[in-house]
Amino acid sequence: MSDNDQPKQPRSLVSVWLIVGALLLPILYTLSMGPMLWLATHGYLPQAARQFLSDFYAPLWIAGGYVPFLKQFLYWYAGFWG
Repeated sequence: MSDNDQPKQPRSLVSVWLIVGALLLPILYTLSMGPMLWLATHGYLPQAARQFLSDFYAPLWIAGGYVPFLKQFLYWYAGFWG
């Protein structure tokens, strides 16, 4: 049996996971804002953590200033959780 008779395997499973991760990371980053907002508004986080989260999610709000759909989504999503 030669090597050509073997079924072809994906070149690298790692590369597939890297692509999936690169696609999911921005989505998970955006969606994580909601639970963190809920924790902050209900007093479960200290002031220092709230300031950190404000800085951490600032790029979303900046991007929302350039992308109207994202801005509408962020306001809706923040209202849903907050």
